[in-house]
Amino acid sequence: MRTGELFPLLPGESVALSGGGTGTLWSERVHLTGAEPIESYTSGPRTGVAAVTRNSLGEGAAWYVAARPDAATLAALLDRIRAEAGVKPVRETAPGVEAALRRGPDADYLFLINHTDRPAEVTVAPDLTELLTGKPTPSSVSVTAGETAVVREPR
Repeated sequence: MRTGELFPLLPGESVALSGGGTGTLWSERVHLTGAEPIESYTSGPRTGVAAVTRNSLGEGAAWYVAARPDAATLAALLDRIRAEAGVKPVRETAPGVEAALRRGPDADYLFLINHTDRPAEVTVAPDLTELLTGKPTPSSVSVTAGETAVVREPR
């Protein structure tokens, strides 16, 4: 696949995508040379042209998005890419709560960042301590709205 022409969109203007979503800000005319079309434009002067492509490379894949997708379309696309790549979440969390795991020589450190405006509970191994507050975590840690928690998990 190679990119072609870039078509800026006016504020408030959008293009429809074959998956049911929309693209804003820009759209592109891409030329497929090995990539497969995943979604196409269904409105505007680029109707029928690929808007999202996937190109298999060895054991992986390269994706290209030729418009700025709406939030739901982007989330669905990222979910698909993660699933195809075999990426699993570090911990199951409520929407808006980010979990990252860092490995140390003798323990793992679970960082929980609550990007929401309400508290969240995240299940952890029993009898640990949340490092920023020093509070014990019987089987879960509470992460205050807009705050971060860090749990040390010995190996």
